[in-house]
Amino acid sequence: MKELRFSAASRQRDLENVLALLTEALEETAEGRDASQDLIAQARSLRIQELNSAALSTERNERIFTQIEDAVAMSLEPLDAMFRAAGLPTDSIFGYGAPWLFGPRRAFDTDHLFHVKRHARPRVTARQ
Repeated sequence: MKELRFSAASRQRDLENVLALLTEALEETAEGRDASQDLIAQARSLRIQELNSAALSTERNERIFTQIEDAVAMSLEPLDAMFRAAGLPTDSIFGYGAPWLFGPRRAFDTDHLFHVKRHARPRVTARQ
């Protein structure tokens, strides 16, 4: 059997090639990790912006609804006083909205404010 003999120079070249391949693979891995961390940081930043925007929008809507509620209550108070003075029940006159308008203040409820009974109308058709 023939023995293979490697020279010291040959072994040195092989070690240098293996070391170069490992170094290149580690550099690529580090670059990929850094890119992933950058993407994660960008995603977190976008999520924080979205949450802040949603919170601001909710706060703005609350202020708007509070202003609407106050304006409606203020505009109906004279009517409420007039109907009560005449002995008429304001709950049946104002509908579902009266309890929140003249009772203790609570969260704004658009279902009660904008409750409208729609009456069926006869459909008018053109003569042919």
